[in-house]
Amino acid sequence: MTQFSQHQVGVRTVQASPVLHTVQASPAIITVQAFPAMVRQHAGNTGGHLTTRGRRLLALLALIPLVITMALSGQHQASATGTAPTSRQVVVHSGESLWDIAVRVDPKSDPRQTMWDIKLLNHMSDSRLDAGQALIVPIH
Repeated sequence: MTQFSQHQVGVRTVQASPVLHTVQASPAIITVQAFPAMVRQHAGNTGGHLTTRGRRLLALLALIPLVITMALSGQHQASATGTAPTSRQVVVHSGESLWDIAVRVDPKSDPRQTMWDIKLLNHMSDSRLDAGQALIVPIH
């Protein structure tokens, strides 16, 4: 059977159990140190004051709903419909020039701009092509 001891301080009675290693008692403040004390009680005061550890726990508990809300709203935005592809791949035919490919890919626009885009997409320094070569071309 577990025994409890009692200490009289002012008008308050404090019970110390074997789990609590140290009980400090003074006329002004009663604190239990070995047990995770979240609240210190002052003599003559019916309320309590949060310790540093208690304030941190309270702040953490207050942030949890905010973090959950942000995570759920982030998932919603990420699941929005994506954009259409902006490029595709074509294979160079025998005798075909970069101009020919630019006209084939986008016949309605200026071939010079399309050629420039193809060269940028494929990291080309000149307009030389080989039959069977795969090129990335823009989709307009």
